[in-house]
Amino acid sequence: MSADGIVWECINRGFCSFKIKTDRTIFCTNKYNITGICERKFCPLANSQYATVLDINGHIVLHMKVIERAHLPSEQWEMVELSQDYKLAVKQLHKNLKYWPVHIRDKCRLRLKKIKEMHIRMHRLEKTIEPRLVHIKKKAERRDMLRQAKALAAAQIEKTIQKELLTQLKEGKYDEIYNFSTLAYKGLVTETAGKKPVKFHENEASEGHSQREREISTEEEYEYEKQERESVRAAA
Repeated sequence: MSADGIVWECINRGFCSFKIKTDRTIFCTNKYNITGICERKFCPLANSQYATVLDINGHIVLHMKVIERAHLPSEQWEMVELSQDYKLAVKQLHKNLKYWPVHIRDKCRLRLKKIKEMHIRMHRLEKTIEPRLVHIKKKAERRDMLRQAKALAAAQIEKTIQKELLTQLKEGKYDEIYNFSTLAYKGLVTETAGKKPVKFHENEASEGHSQREREISTEEEYEYEKQERESVRAAA
């Protein structure tokens, strides 16, 4: 036990990585500390015989350290899993800490009670429905909104132009469809088919006749050349 006193003198007067000082008290961040307060009787480093209760993945585990295992750091802490039933867990705690100091046994029972209350609150919160927070990418959302606005504006412009052209066609501003796509006027042409016949330009008809004449003249020239070649062959 003299070694424990030396360890505490070094920790208390010197540096300890687990020590946090405040205006009122000094706290200990070591996970094996029962109370979380830096005191001689609750320090897990300065006590060869020490016990605490920890929560490991939802399981309540009693950790015990004795001086007989001080030379084995890997086996220094003996772990005993306690029951989920509070009354049965208290019985197991008293059985394992029967001949231990009273202040350690009482603090372990109090810590067991707090951990059990924490588990009850956790199960209660799991059953309640809470809103889920979802991360929203502001930049991507803003870009999509701008694209939608541009697409909507373009669609409105196309619809406006189409509507204006159809209105002018109904009013009779165009004698017939010139170079516009007939798909846009398909419905209107079928509606007005019985009322107003579709006219064609005279230049289009004249172009058709001239093309036919050129085809006929080409055929006559081909026949004339063919006859000349046959006459030359006969003379030879």
